[in-house]
Amino acid sequence: MTKRIVSLLLVAAMSFTLFAGCGKKEEAEPQFGADLEAFYTKMMEAAAEAPMMMPAEGEMLDAFYPGLSSIELKQSVIYMPAITSVGMEFAFVEVADSANVEAVKKIMEERVTAQINGGAWYPETTRQWEENSEVVVIDNYVCLFVAEGKDGIVEAFRSGSDVPAWGMVSGGEELPEAGMEDMPAFDPEMEEVPAYDPEMEETQQEESATEQPAVSETPAVDSASVDLAAFYEKLYAELYPNDENGDPTGPFVMDIAEMPEMLDGYYPGLSALGLKQMHVYMPGMSGVPYELAMVEAADAAGAEAVKAIFESRIETESNNQMAYPMVIENWELNSRVVVNGNFVLMAVSADCDTYVERFNALF
Repeated sequence: MTKRIVSLLLVAAMSFTLFAGCGKKEEAEPQFGADLEAFYTKMMEAAAEAPMMMPAEGEMLDAFYPGLSSIELKQSVIYMPAITSVGMEFAFVEVADSANVEAVKKIMEERVTAQINGGAWYPETTRQWEENSEVVVIDNYVCLFVAEGKDGIVEAFRSGSDVPAWGMVSGGEELPEAGMEDMPAFDPEMEEVPAYDPEMEETQQEESATEQPAVSETPAVDSASVDLAAFYEKLYAELYPNDENGDPTGPFVMDIAEMPEMLDGYYPGLSALGLKQMHVYMPGMSGVPYELAMVEAADAAGAEAVKAIFESRIETESNNQMAYPMVIENWELNSRVVVNGNFVLMAVSADCDTYVERFNALF
């Protein structure tokens, strides 16, 4: 009898422990839920000022978040600014299998590291990635926030509260003038970009030729003394004279020859050729249809290798479906590659033929 009573007491104690344990587990592991697209929309509506954003998909996603597309996701909301000088980015995903949460977190952390170490280009944009980026993990949700008002946005995401009004574009300040001057002036009468007209293009080139100095005005020089940087600076000043405020009217560009990671990304193999001179001018904004590269190779074989790299660059950008239509069209119609001895020029611009003529006149 005594043994039976003890057994009953043990069973009761085990049952109490089991139910108590279940209750504790349920309380300790609340499940977070969110409609990521809805949160992104609510967040952008709360922005005091926000840039135009575009979704990162396909090749763009693989380029900036390598490995993410191979992981099964229930939700994926990833937006980047259309203007590269803006320090802002949002990547919100819900992972299907919790075993992949750490892998996704690492991909996002590597994105931040890459941007801080040269990918963000501009000092102000780099600062934004350094100071205003955070990767947040809640259950199977992994989210990257990069914005001036990041802390308030993250708190709203965690708590489900309303998103507070948050920062301006690029650190709460106006975009640098160098970035803004690349944007075409808004014409309210122009509802859409006109279709390409070969006859109109020919007429415009003839008119442009009458307005620009004759090619013969650039004196021929000994190829051994060609300074490619000086040549570019002089011609840029002629093509895009300063306005009444002393500011250049042409696109803001930067020479990525001194930026190894960018150079190798856009021109793979170029830095390994042992070039005597190299200048690669790229626009500070992705929507600007302009690029110019000039090199002096060590020998004829090197010049041919450069020519192949330049032609490959044109082919890649002509088929870049993530670029703006007018940029793609410019790479298709207004791109030239020429070789003069050991010197090679690639010009991608509405003024590409002028660049070629002036370049050829040097030799």
